[in-house]
Amino acid sequence: MWEKYGNNGQDSLCLVFNFGKLRQILNETFNNSVLIDSNSICSQIFSINYGNIEYVDRERNTSKHPNNIYNTYYKNNLFKEEREFRIALSTPIGKYMVGEQELIFPPSIQFPFNFQKAFEEGTIESITTYNNDHDIKNKLKQLGIQQK
Repeated sequence: MWEKYGNNGQDSLCLVFNFGKLRQILNETFNNSVLIDSNSICSQIFSINYGNIEYVDRERNTSKHPNNIYNTYYKNNLFKEEREFRIALSTPIGKYMVGEQELIFPPSIQFPFNFQKAFEEGTIESITTYNNDHDIKNKLKQLGIQQK
């Protein structure tokens, strides 16, 4: 993993999450999200999905599942050693109308995440570095982000 995604481990880190606590934060954030228009409030505009990735032979299996969410959890067998667990946020498929106006969702959505609070509450359990590099942890500490 470090070699593929972490510049061979140089200046790389991995945050280890407590999934139950992370799921609680994400559910609270997105289940309480609303879209406010001048004339109405729209709720339940986001769906958050969790699941293990199913690794398939893409050369032989090129079919798509009719449910697009299901397709989010497929990955090529070449990445099987990752044993990935994925969290996906989705918005309504098709047109989403607010009054007379169509709402078009952007390709990505950012939301705030309080890393310091996540460390304090145990949502982030640890930081792992490729070479146990204390420099990365010191840089995070300078930003006010540190483990308990």
